[in-house]
Amino acid sequence: MGLGGYLAAKGDAEHYQLEVAREWREVREVPEEEAHEVSEVFESYGLSEQEAAPVVTALRRRPQD
Repeated sequence: MGLGGYLAAKGDAEHYQLEVAREWREVREVPEEEAHEVSEVFESYGLSEQEAAPVVTALRRRPQD
């Protein structure tokens, strides 16, 4: 049972790292698409496109923060 938990956790961690790397690559290679994707996430929380725009702009200025 312990081995199964360990392997599942290891697989989850590896998957997370791959997703992080993919997102950073997309930020560099297709920044407009990523900005649109982030805007859609904020809009799904109820912000309008106009309300999300300044947040997306700020995030684009400092993507590492």
